[in-house]
Amino acid sequence: MKIVQAACAVIKKDNKYFCTQRGHGVRKGLWEFPGGHIEENETGEDACTREMIEELNATVSVDKYLGTIEHDYEDFHLSMQAFLCSLISDYNLNEALDSKWVTLEELDTLPWCDADKKVVELIKEDNK
Repeated sequence: MKIVQAACAVIKKDNKYFCTQRGHGVRKGLWEFPGGHIEENETGEDACTREMIEELNATVSVDKYLGTIEHDYEDFHLSMQAFLCSLISDYNLNEALDSKWVTLEELDTLPWCDADKKVVELIKEDNK
Protein backbone atom coordinates (compact mmCIF):
# COMPACT_ATOMS: atom_id res chain seq x y z
CA MET A 1 0.00 0.00 0.00
CA LYS A 2 1.25 3.46 -0.88
CA ILE A 3 2.35 5.55 2.13
CA VAL A 4 1.63 9.29 2.08
CA GLN A 5 3.53 11.57 4.47
CA ALA A 6 1.61 14.76 5.27
CA ALA A 7 1.35 17.63 7.72
CA CYS A 8 -1.63 19.65 8.88
CA ALA A 9 -2.10 22.93 10.72
CA VAL A 10 -4.40 23.07 13.71
CA ILE A 11 -4.79 26.84 13.73
CA LYS A 12 -6.07 28.17 17.05
CA LYS A 13 -7.27 31.69 17.75
CA ASP A 14 -9.36 32.93 20.68
CA ASN A 15 -10.06 29.32 21.79
CA LYS A 16 -11.45 28.40 18.36
CA TYR A 17 -9.99 26.07 15.75
CA PHE A 18 -9.87 26.71 12.02
CA CYS A 19 -11.07 23.97 9.69
CA THR A 20 -11.79 23.77 5.99
CA GLN A 21 -14.27 21.87 3.85
CA ARG A 22 -12.62 19.78 1.11
CA GLY A 23 -13.27 21.08 -2.36
CA HIS A 24 -12.14 18.07 -4.40
CA GLY A 25 -11.64 14.31 -4.47
CA VAL A 26 -13.59 11.43 -3.02
CA ARG A 27 -13.83 13.20 0.35
CA LYS A 28 -15.21 16.43 -1.16
CA GLY A 29 -17.52 18.19 1.30
CA LEU A 30 -15.97 16.65 4.42
CA TRP A 31 -14.10 18.80 6.93
CA GLU A 32 -10.36 18.70 7.59
CA PHE A 33 -7.49 20.66 9.03
CA PRO A 34 -5.60 22.35 6.19
CA GLY A 35 -2.34 20.81 5.09
CA GLY A 36 -0.80 18.51 2.56
CA HIS A 37 2.06 16.31 1.42
CA ILE A 38 5.52 16.57 2.90
CA GLU A 39 7.95 16.95 0.01
CA GLU A 40 11.34 15.24 -0.19
CA ASN A 41 13.93 16.84 2.13
CA GLU A 42 11.20 18.87 3.87
CA THR A 43 10.34 18.75 7.57
CA GLY A 44 6.77 18.48 8.78
CA GLU A 45 6.95 22.04 10.10
CA ASP A 46 8.20 23.32 6.74
CA ALA A 47 5.44 21.46 4.89
CA CYS A 48 2.86 22.87 7.25
CA THR A 49 3.91 26.49 6.68
CA ARG A 50 4.30 25.97 2.91
CA GLU A 51 0.88 24.38 2.59
CA MET A 52 -0.77 27.27 4.44
CA ILE A 53 0.71 29.66 1.89
CA GLU A 54 -0.49 27.46 -0.98
CA GLU A 55 -3.96 26.68 0.37
CA LEU A 56 -4.78 29.88 2.25
CA ASN A 57 -2.33 32.59 1.17
CA ALA A 58 -1.64 32.72 4.90
CA THR A 59 1.39 32.89 7.10
CA VAL A 60 1.37 30.81 10.28
CA SER A 61 3.76 30.18 13.11
CA VAL A 62 4.17 26.55 14.15
CA ASP A 63 3.82 26.64 17.93
CA LYS A 64 3.71 22.98 18.97
CA TYR A 65 3.84 19.45 17.62
CA LEU A 66 0.61 17.68 18.61
CA GLY A 67 1.42 14.22 17.28
CA THR A 68 1.37 11.98 14.24
CA ILE A 69 -1.73 10.07 13.26
CA GLU A 70 -1.76 6.94 11.16
CA HIS A 71 -4.77 6.05 9.03
CA ASP A 72 -5.48 3.50 6.31
CA TYR A 73 -7.67 4.80 3.51
CA GLU A 74 -8.86 2.45 0.77
CA ASP A 75 -5.91 3.12 -1.55
CA PHE A 76 -3.14 4.52 0.68
CA HIS A 77 -1.80 4.77 4.22
CA LEU A 78 -1.65 8.31 5.62
CA SER A 79 0.97 9.31 8.16
CA MET A 80 0.11 12.90 9.12
CA GLN A 81 1.95 15.16 11.53
CA ALA A 82 -0.32 17.67 13.27
CA PHE A 83 0.96 21.03 14.47
CA LEU A 84 -0.73 23.62 16.64
CA CYS A 85 -0.30 26.92 14.79
CA SER A 86 -1.08 30.61 15.11
CA LEU A 87 -2.32 32.69 12.21
CA ILE A 88 0.01 35.62 11.49
CA SER A 89 -1.74 37.04 8.42
CA ASP A 90 -5.18 37.18 6.83
CA TYR A 91 -6.20 34.22 4.69
CA ASN A 92 -8.10 33.40 1.49
CA LEU A 93 -9.47 30.00 0.53
CA ASN A 94 -7.65 28.76 -2.58
CA GLU A 95 -8.87 25.15 -2.56
CA ALA A 96 -11.54 24.65 0.10
CA LEU A 97 -15.29 25.03 -0.39
CA ASP A 98 -15.74 26.71 2.97
CA SER A 99 -14.07 27.33 6.31
CA LYS A 100 -15.14 27.95 9.87
CA TRP A 101 -13.82 28.58 13.34
CA VAL A 102 -15.18 26.13 15.92
CA THR A 103 -14.83 25.70 19.65
CA LEU A 104 -13.40 22.58 21.25
CA GLU A 105 -16.95 21.45 22.02
CA GLU A 106 -18.09 22.00 18.42
CA LEU A 107 -15.32 19.86 16.90
CA ASP A 108 -17.42 16.71 17.29
CA THR A 109 -20.34 18.21 15.35
CA LEU A 110 -18.63 18.28 11.94
CA PRO A 111 -18.45 15.46 9.36
CA TRP A 112 -14.66 15.02 9.31
CA CYS A 113 -12.42 13.11 6.95
CA ASP A 114 -11.54 9.89 8.80
CA ALA A 115 -7.92 10.82 9.47
CA ASP A 116 -8.90 14.25 10.78
CA LYS A 117 -11.17 12.62 13.37
CA LYS A 118 -7.93 11.36 14.91
CA VAL A 119 -6.50 14.90 14.85
CA VAL A 120 -9.59 16.02 16.79
CA GLU A 121 -8.65 13.43 19.43
CA LEU A 122 -5.09 14.89 19.58
CA ILE A 123 -6.61 18.34 20.17
CA LYS A 124 -8.79 17.03 22.98
CA GLU A 125 -5.78 15.35 24.60
CA ASP A 126 -3.82 18.60 24.34
CA ASN A 127 -6.62 20.43 26.17
CA LYS A 128 -6.77 18.08 29.18
